[in-house]
Amino acid sequence: MSVEAATDAAVFHAYLAKVLLPELRRTKPDAVLVMDNLTAHKAPRVRALLDGSGFAYRYLPAYSPDLNPIEPGWAKVKAELRGVAARTADALREACGPALAAITPQDAAGFFRHCRYRRPSQPAKCSRAAETARRERAPAPARRRRPRRSAALLRSAGATSRTRGPRS
Repeated sequence: MSVEAATDAAVFHAYLAKVLLPELRRTKPDAVLVMDNLTAHKAPRVRALLDGSGFAYRYLPAYSPDLNPIEPGWAKVKAELRGVAARTADALREACGPALAAITPQDAAGFFRHCRYRRPSQPAKCSRAAETARRERAPAPARRRRPRRSAALLRSAGATSRTRGPRS
């Protein structure tokens, strides 16, 4: 499906209803849809369609390119498209399929890992801030002190003592 206009709620709803959800039911019935915070993704019509679809869906946190796994995915697609150098709308449509197909499941998993997302079956990893806060709340571990060795003991063991010269 190709739309030569901005994506609004009506376009996204039609895409979900006519293209994506039927294809996922056929090929990947346990899929989880992950969407960014585009207004069209959160429209009441779209949420109602998704709620009735039987698919789980999640929205990414507020936009940050560093934490958005879509960004490295689009970077790879754009690199593929630049390599093809499509200069017409038809050539671009023709090149989109192979460019999207270039993203492997391993790539997608890596994009999410890079952005510090975890799989639902994996235990959560603490963020640095959460780890720092946890350490501040926890009592400090008891430290073992090394016994002090006297200079006499060291000399008797054959060690030489170091002395500082006069201070200026």
